[in-house]
Amino acid sequence: MAKQNNALQKSSSQDSSQNNSFTKSSTTTVRSLSGVPLLVFLLLISLLTLVVTSSVVFAETGHIVLLTVNEQEHTGGTADLYLTVQPGNGAIFIDSFPLTRVDTQSSIRYANQIACDMLQEDCSRYDFYYTIRANSALVGGPSAGAAITVLTVAVLDDQSLDQETAMTGTINSGGIIGPVAGIEQKIEGARMAGIKRVLIPAIIVDENVSKKQAALNLTRSVVGNASNVTGPKMPAVTPAVPPVITPMGVVPAPSSPFPVIDSSVDSGVDSGAGSNLPVEVQSRNIWPTKSSKNGIEVFRVGTVEDALKIFTGKDYTKTLQPLQIPDSYAKTMDSISEEICDRTKELENTIDRLRISYNDTLNYTSRMLALPKDRAYSKASLCFSKNIDLSELIIANETEEMREERYRSVRIMVADFRRETKEKSLATINDLETYAIVMERANEAQDMLDEDDAKVPRNLAYAQERIGSAKSWAVFFGIPGKSLMIDDAYLRRTCLAKLAEADERINYLDLVMP
Repeated sequence: MAKQNNALQKSSSQDSSQNNSFTKSSTTTVRSLSGVPLLVFLLLISLLTLVVTSSVVFAETGHIVLLTVNEQEHTGGTADLYLTVQPGNGAIFIDSFPLTRVDTQSSIRYANQIACDMLQEDCSRYDFYYTIRANSALVGGPSAGAAITVLTVAVLDDQSLDQETAMTGTINSGGIIGPVAGIEQKIEGARMAGIKRVLIPAIIVDENVSKKQAALNLTRSVVGNASNVTGPKMPAVTPAVPPVITPMGVVPAPSSPFPVIDSSVDSGVDSGAGSNLPVEVQSRNIWPTKSSKNGIEVFRVGTVEDALKIFTGKDYTKTLQPLQIPDSYAKTMDSISEEICDRTKELENTIDRLRISYNDTLNYTSRMLALPKDRAYSKASLCFSKNIDLSELIIANETEEMREERYRSVRIMVADFRRETKEKSLATINDLETYAIVMERANEAQDMLDEDDAKVPRNLAYAQERIGSAKSWAVFFGIPGKSLMIDDAYLRRTCLAKLAEADERINYLDLVMP
């Protein structure tokens, strides 16, 4: 027991010593935090707080109402689209409930590109989070494209959208708003949701529309009693003048009323594919110019700029500056035109010497004489076309041996020129553009020579004159311009990105123009 008591006392003494040591250590730590290390600690905390809050401060959000049509019930409804933009790497995220079809996802990506291009914004610096909430079983179709574009522009440009306005329409290159289906149902769905005004496409497409009718495309109409519509006063909208697509061609659209031509409905965000309803329903005019069955304002809009003016009050219309042609380009183009047209005179002399009959059925000569002096490019183009005709006649009157020799000579000429061009040092943007122009022509000549019927007079004449025009255009090499630093890896990434963008737009066109 005595030994145990001694052991306990010894252990207690050690514990007391450890506690004293811990107390000293804690005191030392507190003292160290009260000095310079404490300032460092507080600074780190501040930096962490700044990082966390900065992602919130720089995040921009927005909301727009989408108009939908239920496939089974053929009734209109609405869906909510939210967008959050924050610093990132150009990624696009889609959160949809219910699920979205591939065509809707493609529409979002395409609309995003149109919005970024419109604002000339480098969107590779941001990440985009699109959130769709709808009551339909499945969200699909490209008719939300215009609304998605409007929302994206508004968020990027820090603009508030009128939440009592909704729209429907596909989005197309240049910000043109394309036709959709189910407009009557969508407007009714908007009314049920408390929407005060609806934007619909100004473009109409229908195989039964005559050219005269198509020219009467409506740009704006008020449905019902507009005086009863509440909400902010809308800014004056410049009447859109988009083209009207018909089987007879493209017709300008003045601001005259004409009923909307609609051809189909689809589930969720309408696809406009025209495959879900009987023919008699697809072909009828389902939205009259005027109606008193609901007090809702309807605008026909042709471009994203028109839609944004109604949604935000801001005018996004851009005034194109007159194109200023540099003197260096004009002088160089004059020399190219003279060289190609001198070739025409040379071939005409050969035709006369060989006593070959030539009939200028396309009136190249008179057309060239009618051109103003500043139309050097057009003159060169006419001379080039005439050169092909003249060379074809000359080659057609040659023997097989002479034609074979000409074929070999042109092949050597093309191969040498392509090799020399590829070896050129590209120091300026002008050099890069010239390289693209020249190699395009040289490659066309090579492609023609690689054809099985390359020795046919017409084809051989084209290859010969094409490589000649490539040599003429090469005079643009060396003209002073903005210096260029070419990074092969960067060019490769850029080209692959552009190819992917082209594929994406082709897929989108398959959706809106099946």
